[in-house]
Order: sequence, then structure tokens, then C-alpha cells
Amino acid sequence: MASELLREAQEGLDELHPEAFGKASEALDLFRRGGDNFGVYDALRAMVSYHRQSALRDGRKPLEALKLAEDHLEDFRRSGDHCGEACMLLSLAEMNMDRRGPKKRLGALESCQRALSIFQEQRATKYEVMAQLILTNLYFKLEQPLKAQQASE
Repeated sequence: MASELLREAQEGLDELHPEAFGKASEALDLFRRGGDNFGVYDALRAMVSYHRQSALRDGRKPLEALKLAEDHLEDFRRSGDHCGEACMLLSLAEMNMDRRGPKKRLGALESCQRALSIFQEQRATKYEVMAQLILTNLYFKLEQPLKAQQASE
């Protein structure tokens, strides 16, 4: 049930369907009750992504997305949940790599590198691959093609 809700939420993100956030939130509750940490991470990332994409579409700062990601980042740090921490760092990297200025883009690079390191330590392959893709994109945006190529390998 939770996985199906999350899949529907993720599909709704492309078109920013209003019910996408609600489905991700409902999936988050179910994953939490079921003790599925990876489901929790994916649902939170979908919720952050919804707010980020809505802000981009509307031409405003992604304040809701930032608050959600930063609040959960602190919660994961306090609880010692390294994969959760890295997932929120990855969400922050995605948020700050586009249309947020060079300083934020460098912060995104640092967040993504830290997330990648954690994923590698935790052997979280799925998330490691996502971090490598985002890192590759960041290096291209920073006009560092050799580093982009290395990140993609």
C-alpha cells in the first residue's frame, strides 16, 4: 500500500498534481509505522521535490522545500540516522543547484559530496547512484567537465 502510494506520488510530480504531495505524505506515515526507513527517505524526498518543483514553476524561492529538508536533516542527525541525513543533503543539493546563484551551487556541491560519502560508507547503492548523477550535473553547471566525467564513472 505505502509503496503504491509513493509510486503514484512520484508519477504525479512530473505534472505537479496537487494530490502528489498528499500521497507522499500518506506513504511517509505508512512507512514510518511499518519501520521502513528507506521508504521514509523516498517519501520525504518526494515531498521536498514537490515543494521545490512548485516553487520553480511559480518563480519563487523554495522556502517550504528548504524547511522540510532542513528540519528532517536535523532530526536524522540527532537520531544518528546517516542514510536519512544523506538523503536530505541530496535533496538540498538538488534544490540549490539551479537558479539559486553561484554560492548556493557551491553549497550544493558540498552537500552532494557529503551525501555521496555517507551512501558509500553505508553501502546504499541506490542512493549512491542518485548522488553520482546529481554530482555529475553539478560539475557540468560549474563548468568542470573532467570532474563531471569522473563523477559519472
